[in-house]
Amino acid sequence: MLIRFSVENYRSFNERQVFSMAAGKHTRHKEQLIVVNGKRLLKAGVVFGANAAGKSNLVRAVNFEKYYFSRCKK
Repeated sequence: MLIRFSVENYRSFNERQVFSMAAGKHTRHKEQLIVVNGKRLLKAGVVFGANAAGKSNLVRAVNFEKYYFSRCKK
C-alpha cells in the first residue's frame, strides 16, 4: 500500500514533490476513507494535470523505486 511518496532530482522533478494518500481534516465522503493504525487514508487517488506536467515521470519514479528496492532486498 502506497501511503506517501516523494521524489526530487529525477527527470522533470528538480524540487521535492510529494504524493500523499492521507486524508485531510475535512472530508465530505467518509465512505472513501479507511483507517489503518489510527491514520485516515484515502481508498483511491488521482493524478491529473496539463500536458508535460510530469504525470508520466511520477509513474516512472514510483516504478524506479519499486525496481530498485526489490533488487536491494536480495
